[in-house]
Amino acid sequence: MENVATDENWKTCFSQLAPGLVLFARQWARSSADAEDIVQEAFVRFWRKQHDIANRGLLYAAVRSIALDFLRRDNRRARRESTAASETNQIVQPMFEIEDES
Repeated sequence: MENVATDENWKTCFSQLAPGLVLFARQWARSSADAEDIVQEAFVRFWRKQHDIANRGLLYAAVRSIALDFLRRDNRRARRESTAASETNQIVQPMFEIEDES
């Protein structure tokens, strides 16, 4: 079995598997660009851990896991931004009075 990390046909493997993985990632991603980022991240992790290219199930599992991480991250960011926006929308009463000099 060939190792992804030493495979001379890395580009071929990526070009064959990436389109299906992008469609798979699109189930959770909010955009096509996010789905592509998810697949790229999965391939990088797969390559770094030197997993066997024949183990496509593991690659699909990695895509799913990363996609869910992206989704959770985006949800946390949206909550933080919503909280920050609601805090800035509150009317702040000044703690001092301006004296009229006229």
